[in-house]
Amino acid sequence: MVRFSLNFSPNFSPKFSPKFSPNFSPNKRPAAGHQARFKLDPNTAWLVLFCQVANLFTVVNELSSWMLAIIALCLCWRALMVHDERAKPAFGLLVLFALGGCLALAFSGAQLGLLSSMLHLLCFAYALKTLEMSSRKDFLQLILIGLLLLAVAFIFGQSLLFALTVALIMVLNLAVLMRYFTPERKLLTLHKNAARLLLQSLPLAIVLFIVFPRLAPFWQVPQAQSSKTGMSDSVKPGDIAKLALSDDLAYRASFQGKQPEPNQLYWRAMVLENYDGRSWTPGITSRQQARQIISGRATYRPVLNPVLNPMLNPVAEQGASGQPDNKARLVYQVTAQASYQPWLFALDLARVNQTDIVHLPDHSLRSKKPLTKTLSYQVVSYTAQPLDLLPAEDMLKRNLIYPEGVNPRLQQEASRLRQTHTSDISLVQAVLAKFRQQNYHYTLQPPPLNNNSLDQFYFDTKAGFCEHYASAFSYLMRASGIPARMVIGYLGGEYNDEGDYFSIYQYDAHAWVEIWQPDRGWLRVDPTAAVSPDRVENGLSSRLLQEQSLLGGNLLSLHRYRHLAWINTLRLKLDAMDYQWTRLVLSYSAKRQYDLLENLLGRVLPWKIAALVVGALGVIFLAFWLLNQGKSRRKAVSPWLALYQQALVLLAKKGLVKPTAMPAKTFAVQAGQALPGLTDCFMLLSNDFEANAYQNLNPAEQQQRLTRMKQNLKLLKTALKSQPNVHMP
Repeated sequence: MVRFSLNFSPNFSPKFSPKFSPNFSPNKRPAAGHQARFKLDPNTAWLVLFCQVANLFTVVNELSSWMLAIIALCLCWRALMVHDERAKPAFGLLVLFALGGCLALAFSGAQLGLLSSMLHLLCFAYALKTLEMSSRKDFLQLILIGLLLLAVAFIFGQSLLFALTVALIMVLNLAVLMRYFTPERKLLTLHKNAARLLLQSLPLAIVLFIVFPRLAPFWQVPQAQSSKTGMSDSVKPGDIAKLALSDDLAYRASFQGKQPEPNQLYWRAMVLENYDGRSWTPGITSRQQARQIISGRATYRPVLNPVLNPMLNPVAEQGASGQPDNKARLVYQVTAQASYQPWLFALDLARVNQTDIVHLPDHSLRSKKPLTKTLSYQVVSYTAQPLDLLPAEDMLKRNLIYPEGVNPRLQQEASRLRQTHTSDISLVQAVLAKFRQQNYHYTLQPPPLNNNSLDQFYFDTKAGFCEHYASAFSYLMRASGIPARMVIGYLGGEYNDEGDYFSIYQYDAHAWVEIWQPDRGWLRVDPTAAVSPDRVENGLSSRLLQEQSLLGGNLLSLHRYRHLAWINTLRLKLDAMDYQWTRLVLSYSAKRQYDLLENLLGRVLPWKIAALVVGALGVIFLAFWLLNQGKSRRKAVSPWLALYQQALVLLAKKGLVKPTAMPAKTFAVQAGQALPGLTDCFMLLSNDFEANAYQNLNPAEQQQRLTRMKQNLKLLKTALKSQPNVHMP
């Protein structure tokens, strides 16, 4: 028995294929130092460098400034090496450089977090690898690291625009790989081939995406500290004003039936009960309740009371027409963006039936885990339902607490108001009237306050954003003996009629106040409505939008130019496309997959899924086979015959039809006699056609005549426009 043993190596280069590697020499076996003589041609080397820059661009927002400086140094050094081979760094210098970068990562790891540190290490290795590329193995490793980096980038961005950008960069990576093995091909041809490969793999990817079991990950991706977006659970004057400078998307909401008015869209996120004189935070009791409910040690579900509010009775919801009263009940779908925060958004009073979402006693919603990816959930809100008609006594007590001596002038103002107003409602109206009448200003650029003093804001500066007014109002209410708490969330949203949904951005962040009244529960009071009614009715005013654009600093954002009608229309259309991408792709959960397969297959069984996959693959392969057969038939027609046939079609429209057996030159003479204006161009085109078809020309001569045929065909098209219809004798 004879045994054959093949030893595959990354540097293996077979003798029978001189074109397999651009470094292959058919007259000489590779020596031991073959790897050291590895060299990319300059065009390929520049293309590799450009590809690295494109790959790193996908994660540039997640990298610290010092790491970006190190990467820029490595890439510039690589560019110098392409220009001059003698610039290659010594091995010892590379080792020191690598150790220095690793030490820097080790010292900054606690600040960066685990996920960000891993990303920094990957990018550092990717940039450093280009300086030691001395063999084909190093080149292939560089390509693989680049592809891994593109996959990692989807952890930090998943929008439609980002996905298309990554797809284009993937085409570039594949083109670089093809360029190495086929350097004689044109760059445009390589990019076309790479794009064709991606498109051909798309049907199979779609099938696997739909039917492949969506298993839970075998490990937990660590949280990226730098990726947290949106509001914090600690708010002091000026925080929401800073958040309002961002035009990042927070979430989208799609309503069933009639859309509510913007002034009804108070999206609750968190309730803040503790004020220490500088900032508002959730109370200790609220935090303990939240931890117990999220961990499963306690449960809570809001109770609807149709007796106290007849509009909420399922029978009473039917109006005179027998249709549900949408003013009492709103049904909508919320699609929240990844924020790495646990809080969710809904209108009062919200009910959600999802195991991964819990209700808190303060009527807010919370995800059991931080939102590391897009989350979609359906909400039913009973907007006429009173909140906490019979609250616990300790809840009212903790919403009356305020730090003594922190804002003495506000305490004096509260005493004066209580002496002059015996009714809580009249006291509230007096404070709102002062905001409305005494030259208070609503601005994104409030003047700084000493130690976040509410006294200074209320009596001196009189300029602030929503959190300034909500903080001062809540403090006044508590000092006046009225239970009050601050609620933060979002107000309004931009309606997109292209997709019939609302988009809520970070600049829609808002703060308002809830006061408790007997027999009425918690009542919403928005001091902003007294200072800037436009903010509640129509969103940010034109003046605030101008401030937001000037202070935001994102010159590439289309929101900055939404005052231009055509740009705003384009922005809304792109956003509608991204919404469909989010709804159909990013929100495709295991439950939605099971429901879809159940509708298609009935009872979901493994053999049915396998049959579906095999059938889909058969259809895909059949489609590709038919497409290739069509291409083969088209390729069977030579390019010069195709041009000549186009000319015959043009002449036939004028009544000049060529008999099948008539030679091309004879037909050209007859056509010239019938239409004298065509003699030159059509005769030359016919001569070149016969030469290419029947003479043994070399490729250069064939290409020359083919180019001339194209020129004469254009002249023929122009000449025929002014010629009358004729008939051959």
